[in-house]
Amino acid sequence: MTSQLLFHYITQYGYGGLYLIVGTSILGLPVPDEFLMTFVGFLTYSGQLNTILAILFAAMGCCTAV
Repeated sequence: MTSQLLFHYITQYGYGGLYLIVGTSILGLPVPDEFLMTFVGFLTYSGQLNTILAILFAAMGCCTAV
């Protein structure tokens, strides 16, 4: 997956996209989750995502995949 595709999923699907992408990155697929979380941090800073919900959905995606 390219970074542009990941950014598109996050901006279009929001927290659900974050949940799925973090979950698939934990499963071992080659997803650049460092860039993803940096982009999510930018979106929370700019006010497009809620910080608490972004942390919650990323943690849920991580825990579900484990």
